[in-house]
Amino acid sequence: KNRWIPEKSLGGMLNLRPQVMSRLLSTFPLTIAHGENPVDIALNIKFERKGLFTAGYARKAASGAWEVSQDCLILLKSYKRSFPELFEGLERQGSDTSFLSTAVLPAHVLLPVDSKGSMKLAGKEG
Repeated sequence: KNRWIPEKSLGGMLNLRPQVMSRLLSTFPLTIAHGENPVDIALNIKFERKGLFTAGYARKAASGAWEVSQDCLILLKSYKRSFPELFEGLERQGSDTSFLSTAVLPAHVLLPVDSKGSMKLAGKEG
C-alpha cells in the first residue's frame, strides 16, 4: 500500500521552500527571454483550480490538503538530482512570483525549446 505524505512536509524533505515545492507539483512557468512565452518546468501532478491530479502521485485528503505518494517523492528526488542547477536557482530567487531563466539557470544549462514548448535542460549523469 502506498504511504501518503502531506505536501507541506515535502519542502523540508527536499530542502525546498513550500512555494517552490507547490509550484513544481502543479505548473511553473519559466520565461526563457523577455517577450517570449514561458516554458512550464513543473511536473503537472496537481491542478488546484481544476481539482485534478495524477492518480497514484497526488490526492486531496479529507481535510482538503494535498498529499503525495512515495512514488511522487521518488520522482521529485530524481528531478532534483538530475537538475541541481535548476533547484539551486529556484531557491536563490526568493519569493519572486515570476522567474526568468537567466536569473535561475546558468547559460550552459539551457538548451533550445522543443516544438511542444518544453525547455530541454542539460541534466547531469548519475
